[in-house]
Amino acid sequence: MKNFKTLAVIDVSFIKEEIEANSFLWPHYRFRSEYPGSAHEDTDCILLRNQPNPNTVEANNITDCVWNSNLEYFPVIEDLLEDIKESFSISEFGRIMLVSLYPQGVISEHIDEGNYSDNYSRMHLSIVSREGNVFYCGSDSKHIQEGELCWFNHKVAHKVINNSDSERIHLIIDYK
Repeated sequence: MKNFKTLAVIDVSFIKEEIEANSFLWPHYRFRSEYPGSAHEDTDCILLRNQPNPNTVEANNITDCVWNSNLEYFPVIEDLLEDIKESFSISEFGRIMLVSLYPQGVISEHIDEGNYSDNYSRMHLSIVSREGNVFYCGSDSKHIQEGELCWFNHKVAHKVINNSDSERIHLIIDYK
């Protein structure tokens, strides 16, 4: 597989607890799923780090990101991010967000474009993922197992289909 690479396997049980305890945050940021033509219509998102004004399509050309106040609700994730930064010699984080894909939901095929995507790589940490979740990237497809931290090539056409009766939750981490 050339478009996915497993980097680590992580115990995500404590992250699941944090997400459950803070589920009230899911509906607060809707721009990503509601802007016209969005590939992410079937998702909810909790921003942890983002561009100063994430509610514009132009954010895809802004490379500077700031920590979001939501991070205070996720100390386990905050500690994990520090470990990931050290373990993978990351110089800078970009956007970091929790994304929930609805049961039977789809993230439509798209390519991440713009100055922002040209300057960052992307990894996904699978937190909740049942059989039937398939991530397609180029000619590759993968069910990212719970706890699996994967790099994937976001500059190639990709989509996700959740053919399960459970939400799929990933922590998406952009980095340099």
